[in-house]
Amino acid sequence: MTYTQLATSLAVDTDRPVDLARAHARAAQVLAFRGQWADADAHARAARAAAERFPRALTTAAAAMAGTSLAFARGDWAGVIDAAEPVRAAGPASLTNREKLDITSRRALAALLA
Repeated sequence: MTYTQLATSLAVDTDRPVDLARAHARAAQVLAFRGQWADADAHARAARAAAERFPRALTTAAAAMAGTSLAFARGDWAGVIDAAEPVRAAGPASLTNREKLDITSRRALAALLA
């Protein structure tokens, strides 16, 4: 968590919304799997806000990863599908985003099969 806090601070100080979305998404993921729902939710919302400010494939994927991680950790399968929707709506993945989109897709598939 120390590095996500540093990354978030640096992204804010240098006005880098892509890095801000990624840092908040990673923090949300870690906190979600630790069971710290409120903090994870705050970071997931911040990742979505950064993605809305700078809507690109990478920021959309980062925000979706945050949301799907939180929903997956809670066992909220419908929430996983909802959080993954912006990625599905964005269309085919670029090579730089394929890994994040694959993670999101696996969680969405697990939610559909549950």
